[in-house]
Amino acid sequence: MITDTQILVRQSVKSLVVLAYEICTERIPKFRRFGSLKAYSILNCIETVFWIVAVAMTGMGLGSSTGVTKGLGAIILILGLVLL
Repeated sequence: MITDTQILVRQSVKSLVVLAYEICTERIPKFRRFGSLKAYSILNCIETVFWIVAVAMTGMGLGSSTGVTKGLGAIILILGLVLL
């Protein structure tokens, strides 16, 4: 079973890969042919949707947890909503 932490870590790694792609295609001349504004806009729209889903899934998992885990989950959820 995938935990809330694993969902957020996977989403973070995916975001880092997308950012690395955007930075490399923008700044390194050898990779500029792979970059386009259309690809950037599509990736950024998908990122927003995936982060909303990750935060929502974290919030849905808070009901089954207890004690400190519930408190930490609530803090993560609030921070995620603020960052959106």
